[in-house]
Amino acid sequence: MVAVSARRLARAVMLLLAGLLGGCGGGGDEGTGAGSGSNSVAVYVETPPADATADTATAQLTGGAACPDCPPTEWAFGYCPAGPPFIPSSAVTVSWANRLTGASGAAFSGISGSCSCLFSYCSYSYSRRWSALVPLAYGANTIVVTASDSSGGSGTASRTVTRVPPAPSGVTAQGGQGQATVSWSSVPDATAYNVYWSTSRTLTKENGTRIANVASPHVHAGLADDVTHFYLVTAEVSGLESAGSPVAWATTGWVTERVAGTTATTLERDAAIALDAAGNPLLHFSYDEKVGSASLQYNVYAAKAAGAWTAVPVDTPLAVNAGIGVDSGGTVHVSYLDFGGLTHAVYASGAWNAEIVDATASCGAAFALDAGGRVHLAYRASVGGANELRYATNASGTWVVGTVTAFSTAGCSMSGRRIAISVDGGGVVHIAFAGDYPDYGLKYATRQAGAWSAIGLDQYDIQQLAAQADANGVVHVAYADNAGRLRYASNSGGAWNVGDIEPQGSPAYPSLALDAGGLPHVSYFYPGLGELRHAKRVAGAWQVSVIADAGTPPPNGGSDTAIAVDAFGKARIGYFDNRSGDLHYAKNGP
Repeated sequence: MVAVSARRLARAVMLLLAGLLGGCGGGGDEGTGAGSGSNSVAVYVETPPADATADTATAQLTGGAACPDCPPTEWAFGYCPAGPPFIPSSAVTVSWANRLTGASGAAFSGISGSCSCLFSYCSYSYSRRWSALVPLAYGANTIVVTASDSSGGSGTASRTVTRVPPAPSGVTAQGGQGQATVSWSSVPDATAYNVYWSTSRTLTKENGTRIANVASPHVHAGLADDVTHFYLVTAEVSGLESAGSPVAWATTGWVTERVAGTTATTLERDAAIALDAAGNPLLHFSYDEKVGSASLQYNVYAAKAAGAWTAVPVDTPLAVNAGIGVDSGGTVHVSYLDFGGLTHAVYASGAWNAEIVDATASCGAAFALDAGGRVHLAYRASVGGANELRYATNASGTWVVGTVTAFSTAGCSMSGRRIAISVDGGGVVHIAFAGDYPDYGLKYATRQAGAWSAIGLDQYDIQQLAAQADANGVVHVAYADNAGRLRYASNSGGAWNVGDIEPQGSPAYPSLALDAGGLPHVSYFYPGLGELRHAKRVAGAWQVSVIADAGTPPPNGGSDTAIAVDAFGKARIGYFDNRSGDLHYAKNGP
């Protein structure tokens, strides 16, 4: 009898407290209300927590309900049972109605309980949950949720969910001469589209300039060249506007196009570019791909004729060191590392004719063609444990190989080009290369009085480099170092001077070419923003343009850019899109 009396007393106290606190409301919101009947039912919406916007055809609402017969918390004197607490039946039903459409339905609901004890008193706590998947029409859908118990008590809560169309997907921007073309995928039910643009990367609907009621593709014309424009697109249904799409961008004056496919899983990618006498681009590229436990190598030549790119295999190289040039007779020369070593090949009568230059070549091959069509190669070679920088040429009619300098470390654990070679108008050969441990830094070598001499130009560890000598023997070098800079070195004033192109951001994989006036142009990746960039030196300063969204280069493999400049000073760039792995081509002029 003592236990029964204690339980009744505890229950009476609990009910009195519940009455003082407003019954069994158990939480609610601005839409909670008590209906008719002897008992009131409190119903509340938890998700969404406030009036919301959705771009889907349905909305998921969830919440809870409470009332005196739900039941409330019960107290007992004793202990919790070993198994789950007893859950009594409850005749509460929950339904919803959409005032915009007139649709209605039942919400799924359930009750759960738990038991806990403090000293000798134990409490059973019950909770009723419900959820409803409500179809939406475009516009403001006011959804009323009603909970009713078996005694006739009821309560309501509401939420307004405004349905708008989804943001367009597949948004791209393509640069052109004085214009950019914005394209996107269609949105079901859309009655109009809007384009927002800015020259700031922080573009939003709120701060962008709106071009209303346009169709895909939309040409944004009348723009200045070499300016990056950012775009987002929205869709409308009967005046209801979506959120903004992801931002796409393009730099006016530049046109990009896909040349050929590789894959996004390639280990290392290497590209070289040359222009024929008519200014048509020729690309030589190679890549090494890992498929399972197998390593597959590809070596490809690509040319553009009649407006279309054609890619043909050259050979199957062991590594990725592409080089290319066109002699005055129009013959195409390429170099690469084959299974047999460093290889030179020429394209004649529709076929590639290849010859081994040095079977001991191991990595880092760089290619140059002089005015007389003679080939010059610089590369690393391993012989008997020694590691050398070597130079090879067929200037005498046969291949002659010699040693430029020796390295203290062996092997080829490097990513990207770290050797560059060029020949000036007097036939003098210039080689820029990266030193290895313990003698790091940018090095420069040339042959004087029949012997090679090398000097140091910068002490930092060089990640990648590119170099070109002009007709008068002035040398230009662009290089990325381990301090996260893209740097430039030149002896144009008679002495070597070093400065920055990009002082931060870890720019990578530079390529360098000179225009007809001897001014350097550099292409490179800016990894932090996933950009392909172009820099040209004008009046002693660097002018930088953002060309394309090319993704971030792989951390453990090369992903070259390759640049050439035509007779009109227009840059032509081959590069890899680091998202797809495909080889692309960019130009900033017709």
